[in-house]
Amino acid sequence: MFLKNPQIGALVLLLWQSMAVLILSIPTDFSIAGYNPYPTNAHKLHIAQLFEQWMETHEKIYSQPEDRTRGFENFLRNYEYVNGRNANGGHSVGMNNLADLSNEEFREKYLSKFQMGKRRERRVGSDNERNYESCDAPPSLNWEEKGVVTAVKNQGQCGSCWSFSTTGAIEGINAITTGELISLSEQELVECVTTNWGCNGGYMDYAFEWIIQNGGISTESSYPYTAKDGICNITQANNKVVTIDGYQDVPPNDEALLCAVLKQPISVGIDAGARDFQLYKEGIYNGNCSSDPEEINHAVLLVGYGSENGTDYWIVKNSWGARWGNQGYIYIKRDQSLPYASSICTDFSSLGYNFSNYNAEQQELVQLFEQWMKKHEKIYARPEDKARGFENFAKNFEYVHKWNAN
Repeated sequence: MFLKNPQIGALVLLLWQSMAVLILSIPTDFSIAGYNPYPTNAHKLHIAQLFEQWMETHEKIYSQPEDRTRGFENFLRNYEYVNGRNANGGHSVGMNNLADLSNEEFREKYLSKFQMGKRRERRVGSDNERNYESCDAPPSLNWEEKGVVTAVKNQGQCGSCWSFSTTGAIEGINAITTGELISLSEQELVECVTTNWGCNGGYMDYAFEWIIQNGGISTESSYPYTAKDGICNITQANNKVVTIDGYQDVPPNDEALLCAVLKQPISVGIDAGARDFQLYKEGIYNGNCSSDPEEINHAVLLVGYGSENGTDYWIVKNSWGARWGNQGYIYIKRDQSLPYASSICTDFSSLGYNFSNYNAEQQELVQLFEQWMKKHEKIYARPEDKARGFENFAKNFEYVHKWNAN
């Protein structure tokens, strides 16, 4: 249900060059309420200027002097880490919008408060897991370029990544089937999916199930995001604009995930707790994360794949804003030798599917399928069984039509 790629030397160089024309505006004995956030040696004063620029760029305001002090101390340590890490080559890290957090604070504020992968034990091999055969995949694919992925969103300091991963998958399948890209409400899921834990984390399959039972989901504009827990607004939750008929788990292997993303963007779970993930900037991520399902702590959206200089990677949309990573995205190295989901950071994935939003030709086929079900008294116990039955029906319908034409 979830997933786990990028250069910074130029940024550091530009920052250093810009310092030559800046006038130091911070007194060397600057202090508030006993706090001295800026040490007096020349190097740290230079970092203090960078911190001021960073605060302005990211519109960061600290409510308490001690918060500002802690933010600067974390910024300083992360600055040293970035310089050291980038000297070793590979993907780049940088002073992004999370650079004033220690890795421990980052994990606490942005990742799930529990191990999301543990539920996988109840999912693998279930009736809800689709069996994927091999597929003929093009060399690369990017659903964002095809216009079926909304702009990068920002979950803020709320562990609601699961809701953004859920809406991303549904936004994608809806846009593919209707031609209309609609941004859906994460806040509705945070407040209304009582089987999840709001800002403390959750599972995408529980969110899919709630949307099915609710008969749809509202738009982001009608039920806006607040980055905090709240009480479900029943009136807004009844303002449904997009529906799905079911969802399916993707088996944890490279071929299955590749074949699945050919159809639509996929909801994916990853281990995102590493420091080089927190500060990721660009390049193909090949960092310090785990492919063990027990370590899954973050949900994202898989929107495609590609290859660069012989290295295959997944294209992943995150929910930490466009100032994180490569304009909100990360390229994660594919590793087909791993036992789980073919990436150094990933475990499992899900997708939503939709009958009601098919185009006219597909809707006609759905009507034939419904007539066939009635005639043969066919009843499906699960939505995913019905979806699989319809797919087989569509393939057989096409085969019969071609055969009879000959």
